[in-house]
Amino acid sequence: TEIYCGIAVTEPNINAEVSVPFRVSGYISGCGWEPHSNYVATLFIYNEKKELIGRPYLVPRVQSDASPVSTQFDFTIKDLPMKEGVAELVFKNFGIFPKEFTMPVTFVAKGGDVPR
Repeated sequence: TEIYCGIAVTEPNINAEVSVPFRVSGYISGCGWEPHSNYVATLFIYNEKKELIGRPYLVPRVQSDASPVSTQFDFTIKDLPMKEGVAELVFKNFGIFPKEFTMPVTFVAKGGDVPR
């Protein structure tokens, strides 16, 4: 497979339905996306009204990553004040030139107990 230049989020998928807790994983590979210390980006989660949900997250790099062309990330968001509804995951780089990657997701109640 070909390595994408920038940031690639492999989990969750764009427009995925996710339940809290949920896993966030992928990799960065240049083009303004460079690791800083032990982190690859900052993650912000916004609701439909563009309000920040919870706090920003520093996205940790996978310490066992030995790839010369990319830096992996993989972590779990264990809790959020928002359990249901449409949201955006917004990743921001640490570079001098600001870059961001936005992906929509829908939070659903665990076990299919979505109130109607």
